[in-house]
Amino acid sequence: MKDYHVEEELRTENSIVVRLPEPVLNDECEKYNLATTIYTISVNYLTCLDNDLNKFNVQTYERHYNFQNLTPFTEYTFKLALSNFYFDKLSIGLQFGADVKLTTTGKLNAPEDVSSNSNAYSGGSLLDATQESKLHESELRGALGSSSSTK
Repeated sequence: MKDYHVEEELRTENSIVVRLPEPVLNDECEKYNLATTIYTISVNYLTCLDNDLNKFNVQTYERHYNFQNLTPFTEYTFKLALSNFYFDKLSIGLQFGADVKLTTTGKLNAPEDVSSNSNAYSGGSLLDATQESKLHESELRGALGSSSSTK
């Protein structure tokens, strides 16, 4: 059996277009209609957020397939199997070819919703923050009329 696999045609941030091979006929198949070839593409990829393996399959009769709404800068693994109407009738299992790894273009996105707990510290060195804290403490004591001084 021939090792069929997808071939890259175009990659963008959110899509990958693949070209699918024309089947090679066995010598015994004289009246086989190529339009009845079913291409089954198995796709899997990892997500960064939960490190979870995601899988899905698509079927097409066309020799090109456009995967859309993909995640930028993500590696996708494609496997291809060819079949036809008789595979189900004869209970023949799909035989997938070799893995083809393709990565969408783009770059990692900047972090979103980033916050910092500054505790009223607005920059500078740690010494500056300590001095600022003592200054506020001194002002507070002065406002309360305390006679003790800050050391």
